Order: sequence, then C-alpha cells, then structure tokens
Amino acid sequence: MKHSQILLPPSLSSPSPHPEKIFSEVTPKCEDCQSLVKPDIVFFGESLPARFFSCMQSDFLKVDLLLIMGTSLQVQPFASLISKAPLSTPRLLINKEKAGQSDPFLGMILGLGGGMDFDSKKAYRDVAWLGDCDQGCLALAELLGWKKELEDLVRREHASIDAQSGAEAPNPSTSASPRKSPPPAKDEARTTEREKPQ
Repeated sequence: MKHSQILLPPSLSSPSPHPEKIFSEVTPKCEDCQSLVKPDIVFFGESLPARFFSCMQSDFLKVDLLLIMGTSLQVQPFASLISKAPLSTPRLLINKEKAGQSDPFLGMILGLGGGMDFDSKKAYRDVAWLGDCDQGCLALAELLGWKKELEDLVRREHASIDAQSGAEAPNPSTSASPRKSPPPAKDEARTTEREKPQ
C-alpha cells in the first residue's frame, strides 16, 4: 500500500482502493518508504485544512437545522461551531449527555458564543436527545418516516464493506468493535396520527 492510496494530495486522482489491506488487522505501511500510512483524517493537535475555515464561514450561514452528535463540545474550533448557526436555527444534540452548555457572558467575552441552552426559561431552539447516537438517529428517522430507508441503507453499506473486505463478515472474536446492523424494520403498516381511525 502506498501513501497515495489512503491520503491523497488534492492534485491527485484517487487510485483503486485496496480494502483487503485497509480492513485487515495488519498496520498498513507504505510500499515505497515503509512508514505508516495515515488515514485521510485530522488527528488531535494537527492543523485543519484551510477549506475547513472557508466552509465554516459560508456553510453555517445557510443551515436551517444543526445536528450535533457524539461529542463533548470541549475541543476548539468544533466546540464554537454551534454558535455559528443563525439564531433562528434549531439545534438538536444527540449524545449520551448534555454538552456545549456554557456561561453566555463568558462565551461572548471569549468570542465563542453562548453555548447550548436546554433548560432555562429563555431556551427556544436547543433540544437534547440523550442516549446512544445510533439509536438517536434511528429515533429521528422514525419520526421523519425514514426508519425503514435508514435500516435498509445501513444493511446495504455493511454488506458492501463485508464484500470489499474479502466476502467474509468480520469475526467478532478478533474485531475490536464488530458492526451491528440495526434490527429489521417491522412489516406492520405504519399509521400516522392523521391516518388513525377516529
């Protein structure tokens, strides 16, 4: 595996992937220089790409709903992103615990915004759904009428990953975190409030 197969400079086109090496439990090394191959992510302490900051300025002005999941909202610059959305934008936190609450006065002084407000009498746009992120997304999808589609999508993606990794499902005894597909959707008819008989 070469560096360019995982981490590509923006000027290069993507080479064909090597899933057998990516999904194996062997630490991938560059075939040319034998150094470790780094995934295309930013690790803690590394600089974010310039594109992150330009997108942050333009994209957050356009959001009509902000979903925040699986985070302590402690690390900058991500912790302050919640304050970039317009004041009229609802914000939904799907998390194991409430996060992002801060003293509004201190936040304004430091230029970080006021944080999340779930419990005050002034709270009008922040909602916390507490629990596992997968279950929170499933609950949201169910409320939106998308539960079956989400379950089907997850099943298809898991099957695709399994097929790319050698047509064998991961062995739970050797995998650090085996994937679990969501439970199958119930075949019973769905009834919305307005469809229920009176």
